[in-house]
Amino acid sequence: MADASSALGAPQLAGTWVNSKGTAKRLVGAVAGREVAGAVGSVAAERMAARSSGAVTDTPDFGRDAYLAISENEIALVKTKQGVMKLKLTDDVHARAGRGEVAHAELGSGKLACPLTITFGNGSRWEFDVPRGGKSSAEKLVSLLAG
Repeated sequence: MADASSALGAPQLAGTWVNSKGTAKRLVGAVAGREVAGAVGSVAAERMAARSSGAVTDTPDFGRDAYLAISENEIALVKTKQGVMKLKLTDDVHARAGRGEVAHAELGSGKLACPLTITFGNGSRWEFDVPRGGKSSAEKLVSLLAG
């Protein structure tokens, strides 16, 4: 498990790698479009996936990859950078909030990615895709947020 304790400024209790919502759908659509209709099909599939991504959220703009971590007192979306072979954590944070501000956390299911939604008491929400391989770490994070 990655450790974002230095970015949190406290011991990490749980964390999971996240992608921006719709990343898996866009990647599958782009590959399928390329196979069916070449570059033009790929662009069309990407636009259709972007259009169907759902409601507007308050999710911080973080690009494609980030790490969502919680400590005893806060939740933070930690910046990542591409290493030689895999993503690496940085000490920089895209956004953070107090754990007391979290009203609800929910992890859905999916074949390639699981949707993760964090809803705050003020009605705002962060939405992510959790790569299928990270589902167990996301389940632990959601469990701790609910407890």
